Amino acid sequence: MALSCGAKCAKGVLISFNLIFWLSGCALIAFGIFILIEEEKSTLFRLFQVDENYAHLQYLAFAFIGIGGLVFIVGFFGCCGAMQENKCMLVAYFIFLFIILGCELAVGVLAVVFQERGTSELEEKFKETLKTKYGLDPPITQAIDLAQTKFECCGVRDGSDYADSSWEAETERRKECEPHMLRVEERRSAWGLS
Repeated sequence: MALSCGAKCAKGVLISFNLIFWLSGCALIAFGIFILIEEEKSTLFRLFQVDENYAHLQYLAFAFIGIGGLVFIVGFFGCCGAMQENKCMLVAYFIFLFIILGCELAVGVLAVVFQERGTSELEEKFKETLKTKYGLDPPITQAIDLAQTKFECCGVRDGSDYADSSWEAETERRKECEPHMLRVEERRSAWGLS
């Protein structure tokens, strides 16, 4: 049965959309793998570990890979279903689309609800790590130094985060913030964000 001009156009749009969807799935998978294997990122991962068995950013990387895999499969079903005009594949495609939409809505709501809690817990974790492990645990020290250099900061909020730290007690000196590390706080103050 020959397709009308409108049906051919809709088929072409569906194939194009799903090709982009499929490629974005490939990109998510590649990004997740990159996060896991890139050396600088793996050093920064040490800061996000609550303990050895609980690494937030590694889980995030695995989530990117998993979501990328799902998007990849959905794009495949959409492309093949549209090209072959296979109703079964198109039904599976639309079911997957609704599942993805539901997951996106749930994650969006959870992100808004738990944003403040997650930020404050992360800040407290960083402060605790800074006070108890900085200067004593070489991988953690390297990760903190890298983060401070990369993000041009000193401590979690400022240099006073080093007060009463194990490092300060061991070395009997305070962590001096380099001038470039203070720029971020100066900008935050100038913009009224402090």
